[in-house]
Amino acid sequence: MYVDIKPDFTSTAGEFIKCIRLFGGSYNNWYIGLTNDAKHSFLNIHRVDMHNPGWILSNRCDFNTLRFVKQLLTEMGCQNSIELDMNEPDQIYLYKIRECTRESIKSLNDD
Repeated sequence: MYVDIKPDFTSTAGEFIKCIRLFGGSYNNWYIGLTNDAKHSFLNIHRVDMHNPGWILSNRCDFNTLRFVKQLLTEMGCQNSIELDMNEPDQIYLYKIRECTRESIKSLNDD
């Protein structure tokens, strides 16, 4: 789901939190990241099934908005990895971790 939200901190954070509440799970069942190529990040890095609900992508945002929203949701418990954020990001995304996504597969391989 692509949501047309205003690229400011309050509305972006609010829409992301609404997505978590709508699709459920605790914050640690969600992943937040920064990108300049959402399709590549979703499909090639994280293996998100974009046909299933449970994800959100912002409009283009300034870097401070991206950083603050990511920091807020990370402090609330969302998973993230700085190494997977793309250079010069202009979008922020959030998705529910499922058995097919990178984080779930990684945790299975770590056991």
